[in-house]
Amino acid sequence: MVYGDQDTDTLVKKDLIVVREGILVYEGKEHENGYSGTFIRDYLEDNWYDNVGYTNRFPASLEGYNAVFLSFGNTGLRSTVLTDEMKNAVFSYTFDGGRIYLEGGDAMNSLGPDGWVFGLQSVDDGERNEIVDLAGQDGAITQGMQFQASSQLSVRSIDRYSRNEDLPGAKAAFQESDYGTVAVEFDGVSINGQKTFCMSYALADLQDGDGINTRDELLKRILYFFNVTVGVEEQTIEISGLKVYPNPVADRLTLEFSLQEKSTVVIEMFDLSGRKVLELNRVFPDGIQRINFNVSDYLSGLYYIRVRTGEKSGTMKWVKVN
Repeated sequence: MVYGDQDTDTLVKKDLIVVREGILVYEGKEHENGYSGTFIRDYLEDNWYDNVGYTNRFPASLEGYNAVFLSFGNTGLRSTVLTDEMKNAVFSYTFDGGRIYLEGGDAMNSLGPDGWVFGLQSVDDGERNEIVDLAGQDGAITQGMQFQASSQLSVRSIDRYSRNEDLPGAKAAFQESDYGTVAVEFDGVSINGQKTFCMSYALADLQDGDGINTRDELLKRILYFFNVTVGVEEQTIEISGLKVYPNPVADRLTLEFSLQEKSTVVIEMFDLSGRKVLELNRVFPDGIQRINFNVSDYLSGLYYIRVRTGEKSGTMKWVKVN
């Protein structure tokens, strides 16, 4: 935005400054094939992540964001050029330990030698290549995943990556059959603490398959890799008598709350990555409510349960043990 004569990405009002924080989602063109920003934004908002910002205008700096998702499209009419100013902002944020997802058919090639902050040794400018067998690699967060088609229209310049073998946290994430590595993840805990994931194809245009082979699952794994968890409060209680027990729990969890009158209540459970594992929408009578849930098949770990009725809500955390 322009404030006075200054171009700034910080919202400025009298007596108010809103600084950069939360998750930033950027794409060069909105609702365009070959871009994933809208898809990522909608996923984050639908799964209760807090402070999700979306823009088609690249900010002057990325500093302050918990995680950043950038989508540049492919070469041609639908592409977004990665300018020198953008490169500097990406490098600075990543070098300082940022969490960043970056996609684009030619984007990583534009970074040149600065691509090492993404765990890359080199980038081949690539050629036209449609997805036939995009396979997740062993040891990567994509292990076991496979995509066999994409609706991406422009695939004429798909970068091929060579990971930097001298960086222990750099791993090939996806390989395309008879083409090469087209996605690399990098856990830079031994360098500057950055965590990155770069990919030549558009995540949003991948064609969902069975089981774990979905775009939602891939995005969930990237968020978990970035240590970005669902944006519910640690614990809030606006619902009378809200509690869960036993906690920790191995098999049967009881939720208890009280209603002053007959009400429609929405109950949702989330795992630590933000994935919704249960949703219940029901009309309850007035009085004390006790609802039992069989959680014996749940994986061990921390979960959140959210109860909403009218304008009131409450969030509790509980732990599943074996």
